[in-house]
Amino acid sequence: TFVSKIDVSQIEFPYYFTEKGMIPQSGMTTQNQISIINQHLVLTMYIFLGLSATITIIFGGIWLYFRHDMIIKAASWRLNLVLCIGTILAYITGILFGIDETLSSQNNLSTLCNVRLWCIILSF
Repeated sequence: TFVSKIDVSQIEFPYYFTEKGMIPQSGMTTQNQISIINQHLVLTMYIFLGLSATITIIFGGIWLYFRHDMIIKAASWRLNLVLCIGTILAYITGILFGIDETLSSQNNLSTLCNVRLWCIILSF
């Protein structure tokens, strides 16, 4: 095996590495860090997602109500409704990603991850 004889303590690294106490390596390093999202930001996200979903439901209802109109028929109202359903699923996925995983048990976390995955897959 090859062993390097370079003394790492003699090398002056750029400021980016020294401020974080890191030594450049050729391998991958991982850091475990728990991030906490501000609850006001989560609430704001929920409000905007809920309003967007409500607007999408209203537009879907309008398209469904006027589906016999000639202009709406020409615009393919069925395709528009499918797009509305996909958009609502994407909004629901955004809400599900805002749920704090530390508050749920391991079994519920597995279910939550599966529901998130299938909602985002089905939305597209």
